[in-house]
Amino acid sequence: MSGREIPFSSPRGLLLAGTGDVDFIEVYPAEPRRVDDVRQVPEPPARQAQRKASDEQIHEIIMDRRRKACVFSIRIATDADPTTRGRVGGLPLLPSHVDWPRAFKKPLPFLAQLPLDPLQELDSNLEPFEPGSLLTIFWGQDWWSPHPGTHGAPVFIVAGDVQERVAPDPDLILPRRSLEVVVIEEVPCWSEMQEILKMELSDPDPKRLRQFHESRWKDYPAAREATKVGGWPHWVQSPDSENPLVAQLHSEDEADLMLGDAGSLYILQRDDRSLEVLMQCY
Repeated sequence: MSGREIPFSSPRGLLLAGTGDVDFIEVYPAEPRRVDDVRQVPEPPARQAQRKASDEQIHEIIMDRRRKACVFSIRIATDADPTTRGRVGGLPLLPSHVDWPRAFKKPLPFLAQLPLDPLQELDSNLEPFEPGSLLTIFWGQDWWSPHPGTHGAPVFIVAGDVQERVAPDPDLILPRRSLEVVVIEEVPCWSEMQEILKMELSDPDPKRLRQFHESRWKDYPAAREATKVGGWPHWVQSPDSENPLVAQLHSEDEADLMLGDAGSLYILQRDDRSLEVLMQCY
C-alpha cells in the first residue's frame, strides 16, 4: 500500500477487496445529514407496477375477459317439451348401443342432460360439438377425481338417434324438470379474476385489489351460481382448472338436486377434446 489517504463515499455502502490494511477515517461532520442531501433509491419495477395499476387498467382487463353463457332456468316438465331442450331428472335419452352407466356393478343415478346446441350462438372458445348433442350426466362415485369423457364414465355426450331409457331401478330417477335458456354475458368470478389480474399487472398490490373489489366489483356481471353451458365457472372454492367451461350443473332446489353441500359440478374441455369433470361444494 502507498499510505495515501483515499476518500470513499457512497449512499449505498462500500465493498472493498484486496490485500493490506485499510484505516477508515470519518470525513462527514458529526451532525446528521439533511434529508435533502439523501439520494432516493428508485423503486424496483415490480413496485412501480403496483403503484400504477389504475381503475381504468383493471376495468379493461376485466372487460377483455367477457364471455357469453346460456343459463338455464328450471321449470316443471310437460309432454310437449322437445327432447332437444334438455332436462334435469326424468329418464335419459340414450343411443341403443350405450348401456346404463354402472359403478361396482351397480347402476348410477341419472342427474341431467344439457343441450349443447345453444353454444353455437355464443362466441365460444370451445371446439364445436355435433348438432343435437346432449351432455349426459350421471352421479359419479367420486366427483373429486377427474373422469374421462367416454361412454363408460358418468359424464359423456350423446347425439343422433336417441330414445328414453327405462331405469333399471326407479329409485335412480329424480322428478323430471325442463330447461329454459337465457343468454347472458359474464366475467370470471372474483377468485379467478384475481389470478388473472395478478398475471396481467405483474403482481399488483393486494391492498389495491381489495379496494377495487369493495368499491367497483359489484358493477360487473360475475359468473353465476347456476346451471349453464359456456361462460365462466363460478368456483365455490378456489379455481381448479384453466380449461374452458362446457357446462356447470348447480344444486337446484326446484329439481331436488343436491351436489354435496350446495355444490356445483364443472365439465370442462381439455385440449384433446376429452372432458374434465370436477366438483366443489361448501
